[in-house]
Amino acid sequence: MQDSGKKYHSPPHSVLVQEEKVMRNILALLIVVGLAIGAIIPVQASSYAQEVVTITYQTWPDVGMETVEDQIALFESLYPNIKVKVITVPFYEYFQHLLISLAGDAGPDVIQMHPYWIGDLIERGALLDLAPYIQEDEQAQEAVAGLLPGVLDLYSEEGKIYGLPRDIGLVAFVVNKDMMSAAGLEYPDLEQWDWNMFAEYAAAMTHEDEEGRPVWGARIQYWYQEGYSSWYLSNGGSMVNDEGDGCGLESEEVVEAFQFLRDMVDAGIMSPVTAEGLGYLEGFLDQRVAMQLCGSWNMDTITQNATFDWDVIPFPASPRTGMATPILSVIPYSVNARSKHLDEAVTFALWSMGEDAATILARNGQGIPTQAEIAPIFFETVPAEHKLVYLDVANARGDWEVVRTVPTGEWHDQTVNNITQFVFWDAEEYSVEEALKKVCVEMNAIFDLYD
Repeated sequence: MQDSGKKYHSPPHSVLVQEEKVMRNILALLIVVGLAIGAIIPVQASSYAQEVVTITYQTWPDVGMETVEDQIALFESLYPNIKVKVITVPFYEYFQHLLISLAGDAGPDVIQMHPYWIGDLIERGALLDLAPYIQEDEQAQEAVAGLLPGVLDLYSEEGKIYGLPRDIGLVAFVVNKDMMSAAGLEYPDLEQWDWNMFAEYAAAMTHEDEEGRPVWGARIQYWYQEGYSSWYLSNGGSMVNDEGDGCGLESEEVVEAFQFLRDMVDAGIMSPVTAEGLGYLEGFLDQRVAMQLCGSWNMDTITQNATFDWDVIPFPASPRTGMATPILSVIPYSVNARSKHLDEAVTFALWSMGEDAATILARNGQGIPTQAEIAPIFFETVPAEHKLVYLDVANARGDWEVVRTVPTGEWHDQTVNNITQFVFWDAEEYSVEEALKKVCVEMNAIFDLYD
């Protein structure tokens, strides 16, 4: 741990206040002594002002720049000796940009991290273990104690902590209440809410609109988080095997989950991957879809644009396991292990995990903070009756597959693309078993490169 001659977590302004009080007392004493001997002793101006240090913080634009700016403004007012320069890199260029800058010893001091990449960077020794700093800082310990269940574990390994949770992304179904009522349905009994009941609701709400266009009862995105991952996780499956060194997608649990989704599509009650004009949320907002698997980060968009009554329904339980394990993602702050300003970088990262930063994030509506008591603030402007279903998911703890034995981004991105292609686009060519076997062949080839 770098020794900067000061406690990295001590508010610089409080240090200055203490120094100023000491100097005032010294000056008063000198003046009294000077007067007593008939002369005023000249005193030079204080040189105790702390040097201003600028640290760099790298993030991607979609993280919510209004929140970033507001948080930094407050932080700099509390810590006037630390200035934060923001570097933004588009998400799909982010990891390569980060690797290049870190290799050139010019990487950012504080890094907005993502589950896709953290495994690789831990293996490279690029991230600072923050556990010792937390152990020395009472405020940081309080912030950790106030976190939602399990979120710190995602970035911890053998007692070391490589990421401080910022916000959490959760998935649940948003539902058009008008369509639900028109189909004679009420909000489901959650004790009975499983895949079978979900399919019944989707079938009941599937119809044609006044223009003769199909309206599907259910929709998922044909990719990872708002798509298919929660289905096989809830069914007891995983993208990787138990050893973490190969593909786990050929298991009975995973095959069964993908078969359920394909059967929904074949029955015409879930929108197919080939459906046009549905966009990302447009299908739900245009009332072409009755239920859509939706990330919590979309609450503001739906609140501002929905012209109908809507609500939130939790992810349905698997009949096999009786469990609903919707995926969650946690975006953390990490610190560059080779930062030239470790004290200041750690100070910013620890503060950013705490209540002040979390409150700004929640009030701006740009993410659910991982501070449990502050997280509900995010939903204050959301009109949905059952909006806190998302937090029920967080408290029940979902999962995010983080594999730390290979470059996570490489295998993950290719595998997600291959699942979408082989299981859904090529559904007429391959059975689910055949499609997942093809996915595993390519996924294992990547893992084999890093044996």
